[in-house]
Amino acid sequence: MKIGTDILTARVKQYLNKKHRIALLCNQASVNSKFEHIADILINNKIKPTYIFSPEHGLYGVFQDMIKVKEINQYRGIPVISLYGDSIESLAPGENILKNVDTIIIDLFDIGTRFYTFAATMFLLMKKASGKEIRFIICDRPNPIGGQQIEGNGVEDKFKSFVGIANIPVRHSLTIGELAIFFNEVENINVPLTIIKICGYDRNRYLDTYSNFFIPPSPNMPSLNTAIVYPMGCLFEGTNISEGRGTTRPFELFGADFIDPFVLSKELNKLGLEGVFFRPTFFMPKFHKYADKTIGGIFVHITERKKFRPYTTGISILHTIRKIYGEQLKWREEPYEFVSDRLAIDLLFGNDKIRNMIDKQINLKTIVDFVKTEEATMVKEIKKFYIYE
Repeated sequence: MKIGTDILTARVKQYLNKKHRIALLCNQASVNSKFEHIADILINNKIKPTYIFSPEHGLYGVFQDMIKVKEINQYRGIPVISLYGDSIESLAPGENILKNVDTIIIDLFDIGTRFYTFAATMFLLMKKASGKEIRFIICDRPNPIGGQQIEGNGVEDKFKSFVGIANIPVRHSLTIGELAIFFNEVENINVPLTIIKICGYDRNRYLDTYSNFFIPPSPNMPSLNTAIVYPMGCLFEGTNISEGRGTTRPFELFGADFIDPFVLSKELNKLGLEGVFFRPTFFMPKFHKYADKTIGGIFVHITERKKFRPYTTGISILHTIRKIYGEQLKWREEPYEFVSDRLAIDLLFGNDKIRNMIDKQINLKTIVDFVKTEEATMVKEIKKFYIYE
């Protein structure tokens, strides 16, 4: 398989020349199969970008979640501009920057989940550039957690945010290039768009069947296993439950100071969820929630990843914790991803219905059926944007 960055490496002059005023949206994972960074690929072909834009976590992925990125000033003489600051306005470059650009190249390792903010950064950049005759070139990459596996409901308009920028399922199955096409058409952005397609992509495969290396695209995304559980584990960001940040296994671990891991694991395993086993454990986060405290929790073991439904699993976990521990489970009320007038969990769910059903302890099957019904209506729409068999 050759990713879009590999194709660009071999054909730089087909897409670019010295006259183009180029901005790159990339980070430390934006490399080809020989580990050459996309900025270096262009520089080595005597094409020097005008700017480098970096997404959340920064060019080198060193900043934690929801931390303002104070970016290094330059990369090999190229100014580096963060697109993740401390306000909504900071999520896209200013007009004074875009007036110096006619081509934007995007090379981002998206991990296939709606919550992950890289696609939202691309969306906002495309929207800001709309009508300015700026062309976009997307170096496409595989969806690491499978290009056919679709799971979850969409996003209601009043719950759109940086963690739900468009009405797509949680596990959307699209590549970063297909997402760009979706945004361009469905959201009526209409920027000139070129996708440098992947050669030899099989939608049904996971990343580790193609490649032996995984460059963490963000500080708490160390492995493919993390990416697979992320549609589950990220939901805990909207609660007082630790999602395992501050440990070596973020999102595979979750817990809180009120959880008895033996009681909870027994109840979760009784649900009979496919492809997963819940092992009781204790852990001590070194930062983030419950820093330096030993807390009870669960390690999530994926036993059959093609049967594992992480988003449904996350909902099932929250429903079970509410059932056992009642009001000890709390929804995050602090501002979340620049939004202060809606609960974080509702932004993650894309609606307030699921939270309300969990709080009212509506039968879990009813909640899962609600999600599956919405999911079924979205599958056909999402598949219209597939550019690979």
